[in-house]
Amino acid sequence: MSKAQSQAAWLMVAAMSVAGCEHAMVGNATALVLTLGLFVGTLQLGRQRAPQSSAAEVTTASTSAHG
Repeated sequence: MSKAQSQAAWLMVAAMSVAGCEHAMVGNATALVLTLGLFVGTLQLGRQRAPQSSAAEVTTASTSAHG
């Protein structure tokens, strides 16, 4: 198990343990943050970084698109 998977597992255990308490707001907030994190993480899967281009190329491309 990788370090990221291990941390995710501990976060899930922590969220479930907090949600089981009487602190419903904290549990709901934790579940919401965990859900949003999983959603954003899923969107990042398979996404490749765009190659770095110089500032001059970006400026030229943006000005030629508007004209």
